[in-house]
Amino acid sequence: MGQCLVFGFSMNWDVILYFLQVCVGLGMVIFVHELGHFMVAKMCGVKCEKFYVGFDPQIKIGPWSLPNALFKIQRGETEYGIGIIPLGGYVKMLGQDDNPAKYKEEAERITLTNQENRDPSQDTSLPDDDIDEEPIELDPRSYPAKSVPQRIAIISAGVIMNLIFAVIFAAIAFRSGFEYSPCIIGGTFPGSPAWVAGLQPGDRIIQIGREGEPNEHLRFKRDLQGSVMLSDEDSELEFLVRRGEEESWYTLKPTRDFSEKHRIALIGVYAEHSLQVKAIAEIGGELSEEEKQSRQEDKTLLQPGDIVTSVNGYSVSLQKDFKEQLANLASEVLTLSVTRPAVDKNGSTQETIDVKIPQRSIRRLGLIVGMGPITEMYRDSPAHKAGFERGDQIVNVAGLPVGDPMTLNERIRRLAGTTVEIDVQRGNDLQTLTVTPQSARLFSIGTVPGGSVPIESLGVVFQTTNVVRAVIPNSSAQEKGLKAGDQIEQVEFIPVPGGERKEMKNIGTLNPLVISSKDENGFYVYTGNWPHFFSLMQGTLPDTQVKVSYLRDGKRNSVTLQPIESTEWFLAARGLVFEDFVEPLQITNWGTACQLALQQTSKDLFMVLGFLKKLMTGEISPNNLGGPVTIVAVATSEASMGTGRLLLFLTMLSANLAVINFLPIPVLDGGHLVFLVAEGLRGKPVDEQLQFRLTVAGLIFILGLMVYVLGLDFLRFLPFFY
Repeated sequence: MGQCLVFGFSMNWDVILYFLQVCVGLGMVIFVHELGHFMVAKMCGVKCEKFYVGFDPQIKIGPWSLPNALFKIQRGETEYGIGIIPLGGYVKMLGQDDNPAKYKEEAERITLTNQENRDPSQDTSLPDDDIDEEPIELDPRSYPAKSVPQRIAIISAGVIMNLIFAVIFAAIAFRSGFEYSPCIIGGTFPGSPAWVAGLQPGDRIIQIGREGEPNEHLRFKRDLQGSVMLSDEDSELEFLVRRGEEESWYTLKPTRDFSEKHRIALIGVYAEHSLQVKAIAEIGGELSEEEKQSRQEDKTLLQPGDIVTSVNGYSVSLQKDFKEQLANLASEVLTLSVTRPAVDKNGSTQETIDVKIPQRSIRRLGLIVGMGPITEMYRDSPAHKAGFERGDQIVNVAGLPVGDPMTLNERIRRLAGTTVEIDVQRGNDLQTLTVTPQSARLFSIGTVPGGSVPIESLGVVFQTTNVVRAVIPNSSAQEKGLKAGDQIEQVEFIPVPGGERKEMKNIGTLNPLVISSKDENGFYVYTGNWPHFFSLMQGTLPDTQVKVSYLRDGKRNSVTLQPIESTEWFLAARGLVFEDFVEPLQITNWGTACQLALQQTSKDLFMVLGFLKKLMTGEISPNNLGGPVTIVAVATSEASMGTGRLLLFLTMLSANLAVINFLPIPVLDGGHLVFLVAEGLRGKPVDEQLQFRLTVAGLIFILGLMVYVLGLDFLRFLPFFY
């Protein structure tokens, strides 16, 4: 399959095809919106001078002028074209222009009475001044000359067309079929509401809320994540969950603790994956093109597209089986049996290959921080059955001190199936509890800001402190003079010169991570970011160092440390990325497809409205907004999963466009509608000076918002361009 090199990237021709499909799809959404305005304007007798998808401003760079349109053609009184700036579209009607600077010009163009006797150079009035002259006669084909109901119809037609085509897009998608990610739980984040409630990998959510009926085809992102995200603060959601042949109701209270930056409500679950390998993360950084080619030619190495069938001789058919094996084999070399597409003399077939996956050593900084108390445990966990309580402080395990809390999970996992005595501090009492750790179900460490550290074999989570309890001998931390009692304030990754871009792409951020800071009263507060830092450090480049800022005896100090690789402790994760698990959905008749399309469009509308409401109340961060780059990226991803998925995305986008355009903001359709309703109620137009000022304010707001979302796009996708 051919490839081309674009901006340093090897781009598959399929990606280019998907991108072209997206361009057509997004253009279609804009086209039908403007077509609504155009058709109704024509029916009302309004002269339409331009019909553009995209904008066509005059762009000058010094003495050079850039073309303002990719394509344009004059047909009758209307110029049709595709503008050079693909951020929307417009229909230019006689006497109507959203640019406040052209208000006066447009007013003069459509004025018939005494027009030939007026000298514009002597007219010092503002375009909004009240002039006590004889009634002005307007061009009958101009937009302002039409009645209020006609103008309302023209303004509303774009949104109505978007809603009509949203239903059409969805109906075609349901009828033609598509693949979707079902509400099957791939895993839970330790300490999250779903984890505490005891939801397990493989559980399937078939109903959200008591109203309605169970639905086998709930989608993970659109249905589950959307419902949770738009839930009210402090509200509880009910989920009907199927586990095997049994169905049970779970009541969960969403939290925003796992989404500090974006403030999105979550229950702490992620979607199921298949056993087909999508990519292999390179721990030491991205491979060169030569290394990638060599890897592809080496049949003994794991390849994208391979399907895992067994781990060290144990057959796996589900992702949860695979993860359970990895969680309990962290210190061992893995032998994966995989099926791989092959071609022989009889045509396409499959071959079974055994590949070796080496251990992955844990990277440590040489610092052992303190362990905090147990914060959560899940339902019917070994710890719960043994009498552990929230707030218990683990002191000793099998007669030995807890040591490094970041390796405690693996140490206790190695004791699975045996009876273990664990000493805990409960208030002023030291108690000894007897527990039998179980084999781990999953593997995880704190990967989010403020995340907890799990002991999966016990079913508990805890946080660490920011106080150094010990320093590992012969580490750079010991060499640089760090010692017990030092209080860590922040850490920062320092790549080798020239490696900043690779490291940024590797871990996503080079910003300092605050470990502790002062509150408004001057007291130090712990952010819980040490586990987050620890997990990020596992993916850094080998030569990347860490700058540690700490407090000792009231004085701030900083040192730069070199992480070391442990020869005793290993990560369960091996850097394997798997394809999403998907199921097909196809409706066999148009009647049902149209019914589902109406439901989908309605759901998308209410989701957009709910999102905007929470955005305005501050319950959701504006960091969740996406600009044109995000829209194109998501749409391209959906297109790669089939035309049906792209059409469903266009349904959502059409609903989004309909709602946004109908917001009461001047320069948007909703703003025009407000002015028209006011004119209809008052019997005369809104004061021109007021309209002018509000339109300028609306234009500034929209331009500012566009700059903001483009900035978010830039920051969001910056690592991918390194």
